This record gives sequence, structure tokens and C-alpha cells, in this order.
Amino acid sequence: MKYKLIDTHLHLDLFDVPSMSIDKYKQKNHGFIAMTNLPFVFKATEKLCVDYNSAYPSLGFHPELVKDYSNQISLFMDFVDHTSFIGEIGLDYSRSSDIEKKKQREILEKILSYCNKKRKIISIHARKAESDLLKILEGVSQNLFILHWFSGTSRSLETALKRGYYFSVNISMMKTKKGREIISEIPIDRILFETDMPIVNKYGMCPINSLEALPEYLSKIKHISIDEIMEQISRNQREIIYYNNKLNYKEPPTPSMATVEGRGDFKKLVSGRARYCL
Repeated sequence: MKYKLIDTHLHLDLFDVPSMSIDKYKQKNHGFIAMTNLPFVFKATEKLCVDYNSAYPSLGFHPELVKDYSNQISLFMDFVDHTSFIGEIGLDYSRSSDIEKKKQREILEKILSYCNKKRKIISIHARKAESDLLKILEGVSQNLFILHWFSGTSRSLETALKRGYYFSVNISMMKTKKGREIISEIPIDRILFETDMPIVNKYGMCPINSLEALPEYLSKIKHISIDEIMEQISRNQREIIYYNNKLNYKEPPTPSMATVEGRGDFKKLVSGRARYCL
């Protein structure tokens, strides 16, 4: 492919051999933003990304893990000034009790309060929680928000567009009627590409093939040429990557065992709830 693509939502740490995935992106000259689901994974993810200048480690705290790991918020704050990329964070009400929803909101508000005016690039997860999410985001300024795999109402979409948010879209969205309808309402200058792999792989595609298929799918939805699609997507990608020119990855402090008690094998952790974190 003649265009450089940025996968804005990739779970690098969940691949069996993350270094092989990095090599594939390098070979194709594509980049990626490496999401994390909990703060203690950030340092290892950062180290995986250090040798490729188009790999960007992102500090995350997935809402579905807040219930069991809320004590990691202090670790999140330790790391937040060591990267320009934050994610995956957000709200997920799909399987949560009222108590869990409240805790998710508390953690999200703490994260966003700390990130306010810091010019972070923030990937947001929202499932059956768009209204509360938009209320929380309303007072946060000088950050760039990317709504990952948006599935909300047209009204929520309109509000997000008025605020200038971006939307990262993937192959699963483009293969469903609802997903295509949502994408058709998003102006192309607000669209970014993602794979969300390896968590989501319904179609048996490797991340690179999934990523490279997106321009053609989007071209069909928008009824414009692939070249026109990629000219705008390339501009969008530059906007997010260079939004904060201080990509200053200082060495994060080594977390104490007390802070990350029970970290164990992260793949065991995500084999349950986190494996369906979309």
C-alpha cells in the first residue's frame, strides 16, 4: 500500500508474540497506538514500542476492570506524564451494576481531571454509556478525544461532532448495517482507522490485512475514491500524532509490588472480562 496507515487502537500486549506484530507493521511502514487495559502493563508496552518510531504506547484503565483494580489509579497517575497517549479508558454499562457504574465514573473523572489541559490524545471506550460519558467530557479541555468503536445514538454522535471529537472505525463496524449507518454520518475529516486486535478478530484477518482493507470499505460507504479517502485520513493521522509535540517518554518509576499486587500473568487477567472489551 502506498499510504502509511496508523492503527489507532491495537492491543499489542495481548498478542502471543508482540515483537512479531511490531515487525509486520514495520515491514508495511504502518504505525500503531498500543492500548493498555491497566496501568501496570504500560511500562512493558512502552519497552515493546521503543525501537519503532511509529509505535506509540498508551496508558489505559479499561472500565470493565475498574471494579477489581481501582487501587491502580495511583499507579496511573505516576505514569500519566510519561506519554501523550491515554487509552483505553471510558465507561461500560453493558454488564455493570449501579455500584460498578458509579466507580467507573469516579475513576474516569479522576483520570480526566488530571489530564485536563495537558494536551493528551485520549482513546475512549463507551458502551451503553454515551450520555454519561459526554457529560463527563464536557468540562475537559485541551485534549484530543478519539471515540473508539462508537455505537451510540445519532444525538450523541451529533454532540461529539460539534465538540470536534474523532472516531476510530474498524472492519467489524464496516461489515454491519448499524456500523455503516454510523460511519455514513461521520464526516471523513473526523475518521481514524483501528483494528482493536487481537481482542476482536471475527473475520480471521491478521491486523495488517484488517487495517489495509479499511480504505476500500470506507470508500464504498462514502462513495468517494480511495485516494481521496487516504488524503484526508493521512491529514487526520498527522493531526493526532503531532497534536502534542512533546512526545517525551521519560523512564517511568518502577512500580512497587504493593501498588500492583496480584498483577500475575496479564493474559490470565484478560482471558475473562477483558477479552470481550471492544
